[in-house]
Amino acid sequence: MSRWVRKLAGFFRGHLAAAAVAVVGTCAGNAYAATFTFDNATLTLNEPAWAFSLSTADWTASYGPNAFIGSIAVDLNGNSSGAAVSGVSGGGVTAVSVAPGGGPGGDFDFRFNLGSGGSSDRLSALETVSWQASGLTGQVTNVALHVQGLNTDNFPGGSLWLFTGNNAAAPIPEPSTYALFILGLIGLGFMMRKKLKGASPLAGWA
Repeated sequence: MSRWVRKLAGFFRGHLAAAAVAVVGTCAGNAYAATFTFDNATLTLNEPAWAFSLSTADWTASYGPNAFIGSIAVDLNGNSSGAAVSGVSGGGVTAVSVAPGGGPGGDFDFRFNLGSGGSSDRLSALETVSWQASGLTGQVTNVALHVQGLNTDNFPGGSLWLFTGNNAAAPIPEPSTYALFILGLIGLGFMMRKKLKGASPLAGWA
């Protein structure tokens, strides 16, 4: 009996170890997704496409009628040199560009500037803009939004930074990851069934 149990345990160890290596290797290429939520806006990110989308809510009355988000400061635990923007859509603004550094305290790695600079091309309340970035590596760890055009009676400087904590989610497995994992489990099941069917539990008893 003990010899048969040892054989069965060895089979499990070998095949489950192989399955674990396969699953880890697949998960290494998972997509990265994050959502950064502010009082007046939400920024979502999906990587490796580096697809950004920023949606604004209705401004608080104290902001005044001319408030808009002029830029997004970004902290990245990787490299942003050579970053570029393409595929701007959504209708909020017609252009998104990249500039080095900036942000509150100058501590952020780079920033996205929203709009072409004209008064008619600004991201205001209840608008959305989406874009894709290239030339980025690592993960976005934090962002801050620069709100401009504020009512100077309430905000003497005419602008402020909106902050959020790091709401970055863990890597999200792609559907193919789940499919490969399930197929691996099914394959192990069939192999175990075949192995056990061909072996007698009494074999090797002494």
